[in-house]
Amino acid sequence: NYAFISNAIEYMQQAYMEPLTMDKIASHCGFSTSYLHKLFWDNVHMTPNNYLLNIRFAAAKNLLATTTLPMPASVKRVQSGSR
Repeated sequence: NYAFISNAIEYMQQAYMEPLTMDKIASHCGFSTSYLHKLFWDNVHMTPNNYLLNIRFAAAKNLLATTTLPMPASVKRVQSGSR
C-alpha cells in the first residue's frame, strides 16, 4: 500500500539535501531497511536509493532552470547526501 511509504517519500523530499542513508530513512519511518526497500519496490517499482536520486536530479534540474548558478554549483547544492 502506497500509504505506508508516503512518510518516507515526504521525508526524502524535505531532507534530500542532507546526507540521508537508507538506515536513517527507515528509522524515521519505523521500518527496517529491508522492509522499506520491499515497500518501495512493490509500490513505485524502484529502490529507495533510486527514488532519492530522482528527487535530487529534479532539484538540480530546477536550480539549473531557475537560477544563474553554473552546473557544478547546482549539482553540488543537491548532492550533499548522495555519496
